[in-house]
Amino acid sequence: MIFADEWGNKIQATCKRTLMYRVQRDLLKGEWGVIEKCHQHPAGGQYRATDHPYKMTIAEDAILSDVIGRVHELGDVQTVQVSGENRKRVLFRLVDAEGNNIACCLWGT
Repeated sequence: MIFADEWGNKIQATCKRTLMYRVQRDLLKGEWGVIEKCHQHPAGGQYRATDHPYKMTIAEDAILSDVIGRVHELGDVQTVQVSGENRKRVLFRLVDAEGNNIACCLWGT
């Protein structure tokens, strides 16, 4: 599958064969949606469908729902101490079409 955002950025996505009917039912072509519980991995290999540096894998227990918004304020990747270990994190804000926003944080690589 190829997903695109409102700016035309595309990312390759995959899921297990057992999830295909659910994904087809819940994510309709031309409709906005958000996928929770997915994984991103570096894209590579012989059959890259997009130029995006990552590819998405939809997890078994993914929940499909409406769009939250677009990335508004994107911070730099920071290295912070967590329980004595260095961990990477990035802070950002999502904003929806009505101006509502929410603070978000991503951890890891």
